[in-house]
Amino acid sequence: ERPAQACDRYPVELFAPAFLENPRLLRLMLAHCRDARCPLVPSLLRALLELTLEEWDAARRSGDTETERARRAEAMSVLTDPHHGGSEGGVGDYEALVICQAAGFVEGEVCLYERLRMAPMLLERYAADGGERARRQMLAMCRNDPELLADVLGHFVAMAGDVVVNSDGSVARSRATQYSDDATDYYGSEADCADEILDDIREALH
Repeated sequence: ERPAQACDRYPVELFAPAFLENPRLLRLMLAHCRDARCPLVPSLLRALLELTLEEWDAARRSGDTETERARRAEAMSVLTDPHHGGSEGGVGDYEALVICQAAGFVEGEVCLYERLRMAPMLLERYAADGGERARRQMLAMCRNDPELLADVLGHFVAMAGDVVVNSDGSVARSRATQYSDDATDYYGSEADCADEILDDIREALH
């Protein structure tokens, strides 16, 4: 009786060309292979990230919240995979950053800015977010690296200048800055937003 032999898996790249005319099926196949821990060459892992973000962007634009959340989670899973980096044969961080920037995937950008220690770009993203969580991150960066104090203060001053309190007590923004949902709720409340940011400035100076 012949001993049982394990069948070697066929490389995924042999089948990928058959799906090139159907990006959705290609993404499904690549996602399944990744979940099953099948090795993916860098070009296919890059394609998986690009296709996932394309579907994420399409879902976001169409208001398909469920698909948007699912693709967001899948994209972040690719970006935070310990085998993601170029040294492991995956997609390099700089290459992944370009893909995220092209797709407008801010969460992925922030993740990669943190990993690459790109403090100026990270501060810009947190400042554009404008929410309380983002400002806490800016203060933490300032405490960890005192050389960032001037940049952090500059962003806080600009953010405070964006806040206008109307005569009826409501809060508006003086410039068309795109803030996150967290910041939108924050700036839309009746709280004194300018005072909150001034408190952050005082905290940074102590």
